[in-house]
Amino acid sequence: MRQTQMSKSSFEVFWRVLARIFAAPAACALALSAVSAVSAEAARRQTTMLVGDMTNFELPSFDDKSGRKEWELFGDKATYVDESRIDIDGMRLRLYDADAKSRMRAEITSPLARVNPSTKAVTGQSPIGVKADEFSLSGSRWDWDGAKKIVRVFGDVKINFFGRPKASPPSGTSHSAAPAPGDSSAAPSVPETSASPVGGVPAEGAKDIPQKGDSSKKSDSIRLFSDFASLDHSAENNVFGLEKNVRVDSGDMKIACDEMVVTAPKSGGGVRDISAKGNVKIERDKLSASSGSAFVVPSKSTALLGDSPSIYDASSKATLSGDKIFLDKSGKKVISRSSDSARARAVLLHVDDKGRKQTIVISADNIEMRDADARHEFDFKGNVKVSAPDFTAACDEMTAFSKGGGDSKAEIDSIKGKGRVKFSNDDGDAVADNIEILPKKSEVWLTGRASLRDSKRGTTLKSAVIIFQREKNSGVALSEPMSEKTGEGRKDSRVRLEISGELASAEYRRALSAPAAKKAPARARPAASRKRSAPTVVSSKILQFSRNGENMFFTFLNDVRIDSDSAVATCEKMEVFAKSDGKGSARVNKIVASNNVRLRQRGYEADSEIATIYPRLETDGADKSEHRYVELSVSPDNPGKRPSVTLPPTGNLGLDSSLASGKKPSNTVIKSDRQWLMSSPDGADKYFFEGNVSITGTDLDGECDRIEVVMKPPRAGAQKEIVQIIMRGNVKMSQALKEVECGRADLYVDEEMIVLSENPTVVNTQDNTRVNAPRIIYNKGRRKIIFEQDESSRRADSDADSDSGDSAGRADTRPTMTLPPLDSARRGGGNPPSESPSLPKSN
Repeated sequence: MRQTQMSKSSFEVFWRVLARIFAAPAACALALSAVSAVSAEAARRQTTMLVGDMTNFELPSFDDKSGRKEWELFGDKATYVDESRIDIDGMRLRLYDADAKSRMRAEITSPLARVNPSTKAVTGQSPIGVKADEFSLSGSRWDWDGAKKIVRVFGDVKINFFGRPKASPPSGTSHSAAPAPGDSSAAPSVPETSASPVGGVPAEGAKDIPQKGDSSKKSDSIRLFSDFASLDHSAENNVFGLEKNVRVDSGDMKIACDEMVVTAPKSGGGVRDISAKGNVKIERDKLSASSGSAFVVPSKSTALLGDSPSIYDASSKATLSGDKIFLDKSGKKVISRSSDSARARAVLLHVDDKGRKQTIVISADNIEMRDADARHEFDFKGNVKVSAPDFTAACDEMTAFSKGGGDSKAEIDSIKGKGRVKFSNDDGDAVADNIEILPKKSEVWLTGRASLRDSKRGTTLKSAVIIFQREKNSGVALSEPMSEKTGEGRKDSRVRLEISGELASAEYRRALSAPAAKKAPARARPAASRKRSAPTVVSSKILQFSRNGENMFFTFLNDVRIDSDSAVATCEKMEVFAKSDGKGSARVNKIVASNNVRLRQRGYEADSEIATIYPRLETDGADKSEHRYVELSVSPDNPGKRPSVTLPPTGNLGLDSSLASGKKPSNTVIKSDRQWLMSSPDGADKYFFEGNVSITGTDLDGECDRIEVVMKPPRAGAQKEIVQIIMRGNVKMSQALKEVECGRADLYVDEEMIVLSENPTVVNTQDNTRVNAPRIIYNKGRRKIIFEQDESSRRADSDADSDSGDSAGRADTRPTMTLPPLDSARRGGGNPPSESPSLPKSN
């Protein structure tokens, strides 16, 4: 050492102070011996230097136990002020490993430093630089606690971590200078993110990070910036604490926060981990994250976010949030987790070809987002819930697929879920085994034992597949699809729709079932006393449905069957028009069945190409008017097939005596171009037939222009029965040897009577016997035939006889009987037969 212009006493005090601050006892002894020798030499040289100054000095410090060098202090100049202050110019402090090699780990440099012997601390208002193999640090206004081995920097902090360790300089040589204090190299900027945070996790939750990847992987260069930093080099790791406007730039990742702790092993390898908290914002590739805390492992390219974390993916336009979020760059995935206080949630965006946006929010116990080239996959596990503007859903597991990148629009290919699926929209509440959401088509598919219950409109739909077409307020239900291998599907797989019945008062129902003579006037009853009728059930292979407000439309296709409390029908196509009352019930306004229609009621069967059914609106019983219930017609596509109705058989009405003994009853079958049924509350229904009408029954075949059939209410446990058949217009009837032509024929079943009117003619084809009369009555029950002149003819005859007694020149409207020619045996005066035609015998 050299010293100039310092008195012996002042010089000795100065070194005693330094030794007290920095040196171990052994080092102090060495230092004092050196000081004594130098003092003696100085005295002999009689120097003239100023008191308190010393130049070009160095002072080592050794460990008390091992005797190894811990640090070494250098100074271009030292000025002793008093026992609590020594100023040093051009300070350099080298820090060494405590092992046998005593390898130098870092060097602290500053233009000016102040030593406080009483606190064993060094401070500086000038810039500071810290240089090590694995990092460099610069800043201004600093201090160093030698006892605790902590450096603090109070402004303009810049820290640079190197990806790989550099070779140490030879012992005793100086490191290259740290980054120039005051270096204004640009710090990374971290833009604000728009993600909304939900959730939380402590920064020390590094144990929650999935351990995967090569832990020996070296991190790339990392730069840190802040207004304050501390460096704790007391242990095997360098621990950096940063505060205020903290920013990190690692090339592919940028971080901003309020506070940060960075741990970097002295052995090299760069940063081991980063703990950030307070308004944390991270940008990496196309991800923007915000949270209250974050734990980052650069060597694994992972990060764990907590305290209301949220991540926005600019590629898929999706936002993830949760209690904790784990980022794994090497695995190309992001994992969000739930807790009791915060649910993992993904907000997915879809933009259609017209630029319209659809937002779908999905929450789950765990969410994983994976990046696969231009495609993104989202896996949702546990208690999955979906929310969209027009529906909600839930299931056990779900996967979403989206595509997009760069400036392309966000587009969701599909969202698939399974396990205990629940779905709700304006159509009702549904359950199924699987669900698939197709935003591009605006469709939702439910498959596997799908069932849709609309309690508002009173319908229940069950099917193998239900498809909701969201924009159209419509959908499709399908039975189990055909097998790709066999080309066949389950024959018993069907779409089934139940439509709740109308409300009817109990008193009204009692009135319908009571005998006619005892029926009481119906009274309005409160809704609580009403009873629902049986639901209408329609099944088929395919169902198309839509709604418009309270109006509902259903189209059933292929193997259609409808069951209600009033009718059973089958066909290949059926359209149902219904309206909801908004109270859990629906009114079926009209049903149109087509293509091989077969309709069955008690006492009624019909076959037609088109059948239109108008179910009766049941009220509180005040309305007892007739109601057109069923209408059958010819299809333009199949004009050759006319509607046919099968009614209960009638008794033998006996036009021909040969059948009086009784022909076995057969059903009454009527065919025509158009048919309809009029029903009434008292059960006395009427059937009308028009256009090329034909009828066959127990003892007659006939045809005419129109037929009306009157049915009477059924007895208990029985079917309805025919009361009357009215045939009008070009009536033709035949029974065995009898043929009839007239304008009208009335068949009274209970009375066993046929009334022919409007110029009837009866012909016995065996002997050509012919009868003409205004009215002919065949009364089998009374065993007689009556030929009547109409009332107007009788009055005219009576008036004519009273006036002149001359009927010449006037048309004869009296009954006329034309008999066959008499045979030779009776031509000479025999009497004509007593009856012609013969009277049928009673059964």
